[in-house]
Amino acid sequence: MRRLALLLALVLSSVAPIGAAAFQAAKPEEVGLSRDRLARIAPALTRQIEEGSFPGAVALVARKGRIAYFEAVGQLDPKNGAPMSKDAIFRLYSMTKPFTSVAIMLLVEDGRLRLMDPIGVYLPELAKLEVLVQGTDAAGKPTYTTVAAEKPVTV
Repeated sequence: MRRLALLLALVLSSVAPIGAAAFQAAKPEEVGLSRDRLARIAPALTRQIEEGSFPGAVALVARKGRIAYFEAVGQLDPKNGAPMSKDAIFRLYSMTKPFTSVAIMLLVEDGRLRLMDPIGVYLPELAKLEVLVQGTDAAGKPTYTTVAAEKPVTV
């Protein structure tokens, strides 16, 4: 759970510095976190930056409505050498999968969702899905028909 919470905080911090002002600062120990373990974040991000994975990052870890860690590392713009700032705005492109997967796993850990549940339990409009089946007509040309799925789609 702790690793997942940290991952969620790192992912969210890339899009939510704007919300950081809503949190109060706290000493890590005041919210049940380890100062030593949080101190590993910046060096880990710096290693990734040095390896060329990305030019810079902003990391925020909050617990119980209080910020325990909030740092910017690397560069905002490597071309002009501008340092990363805590209020940097990032282009996210295809980030829905990480957000969704972290949110889903948090629900799984809380026992509010099961990965093997049919999706129709949560989204009734997807309960009776049909799939496309390819066939051929008398002339050998491909044809397509829809049939009921053999098994329901799971979460």
